[in-house]
Amino acid sequence: MRTPMKDLPAHKSPFSEKVKGVEMFTEDWGDMTCGCYRYPKGVDFTPYFVGMPDDLCPIPHYGYCLKGTFHVRYKDGKEEVVKAGDLFYLPPPHTFWIDEDTEMIMFSPLKLMSESVKLAQSNLGSEK
Repeated sequence: MRTPMKDLPAHKSPFSEKVKGVEMFTEDWGDMTCGCYRYPKGVDFTPYFVGMPDDLCPIPHYGYCLKGTFHVRYKDGKEEVVKAGDLFYLPPPHTFWIDEDTEMIMFSPLKLMSESVKLAQSNLGSEK
């Protein structure tokens, strides 16, 4: 399977609909969600994980950071910075926030992603 990056469909998600500047271009292939994600500086995903185990993201993510930087914090408190040019694996549980405008290619297990997006939608809906 293949899709030119320019042809990936824009994916409506709770983040892209509610958080200004978030763009997600994804397709579901087999048991993975695959896509290109663009996040503006300052986006913090931490509040959207409330209610998930440990109030952190329960999804493993694999990817490549094309542009920008983002911070990851794990359950044990360890933090790391992912920068443009880095190949990354984010094991669960974690949270992350965007330090500067960032673009990444990311792959995540479809079932876990679908379940977690439903809870994040609820969290976004209750945001004032």
